[in-house]
Amino acid sequence: MRFIRGILSLFLALFLVVVCVQWSVHPTRNPAEGQVLLYDLPGENAFFHLAAKSTGLALLEPTGRLVVGWLLLLVSALLIVQPLRRVGAGLALILFAALVGMQTLPFLPQDLPETVSSERTDGMARYYLNLACLTASFLLLFVHPKKIRQPYSRSNR
Repeated sequence: MRFIRGILSLFLALFLVVVCVQWSVHPTRNPAEGQVLLYDLPGENAFFHLAAKSTGLALLEPTGRLVVGWLLLLVSALLIVQPLRRVGAGLALILFAALVGMQTLPFLPQDLPETVSSERTDGMARYYLNLACLTASFLLLFVHPKKIRQPYSRSNR
């Protein structure tokens, strides 16, 4: 059972790492405008631009976007290191719960535009991916195997 939990923990962690790295630095060529948190110009990211515009909190773009981008990179680094995986899953749970919470509030639609100036929407893809990451981080908190504790005996002194 411990082996299965370890494999499942690894797959959930890899899924979260891929999503976090994809959103924060986008390692592929020619990323779409407004889809990369750390490389977008101020006002170019569709999610945070719309959140800042709708709430009136100018701090969300670019400061909030950059903080979330760096937190996603921190989460991915913590998830890679097995002893710190549970801490990374907890941080990911908080981060994705905040992102899902932002999209369920009435000021930000769940069906976001692809870019800031685009009329086309993403078909709720980012919302569903946030929900999938929230679920994966919640499962990872419970699936990741705990440390095996050696029973105390007098012969171990």
